[in-house]
Amino acid sequence: MKKVIMLILILPLIMVGCAKQDNIKENMSEITDLYFVGEANGDYASISVGKREEPYIKDGISQKKCDFALVCLNLSNNIYENMRLSAVIKINEEKHNVLLELVGGSYMFDLERTLKSEDKILLSYGENTINFVNKGVEFGIDQEKALEIGQKELKTQIDHYTKRGFEAYLRVLGKENPEFNELFWCFTLVGRDEKVYNCIFSVKDGTIITVS
Repeated sequence: MKKVIMLILILPLIMVGCAKQDNIKENMSEITDLYFVGEANGDYASISVGKREEPYIKDGISQKKCDFALVCLNLSNNIYENMRLSAVIKINEEKHNVLLELVGGSYMFDLERTLKSEDKILLSYGENTINFVNKGVEFGIDQEKALEIGQKELKTQIDHYTKRGFEAYLRVLGKENPEFNELFWCFTLVGRDEKVYNCIFSVKDGTIITVS
């Protein structure tokens, strides 16, 4: 009888915890599943692969989701003379002519598709060719664990916005940001009032770098 009573008491707590987990996942406006990197002659490139909202607007409202594979290229000389850069992306045996656009100091292009961890990917532009490797396989903290850490560190904010409305983002920060020489997870919460909260931590062991 005591076991039955304990089960009755514990069950609602389990249900609340599951509901919070589902609420977070339903409100993920961007989540990175795979992360590729590559270098050539000092130039650095990455490809973030996952799901994002469409349209992509940070307003605290998470809308329908679509696949994305964001190519980001940084030139070693930091000279960006043109707003657009012609390139060829080769995925296994498929070749795609693309036009990367200059956004915030990086050339970017969204392939608007998903990729597989074992895909062979090459980016060719000018005289350079970058061969990508799946860096995510080296992460000590995978996507699911990263979500757990982000939720734990921003629990107060999540609880505050649960009824008010919010959206969340889980991204990988790399050399595209001059502040970083290694990779970090970034869990971001955006409230319906458009206030933004970030938690940045190591992809290796989850060490918290900053919460703001």
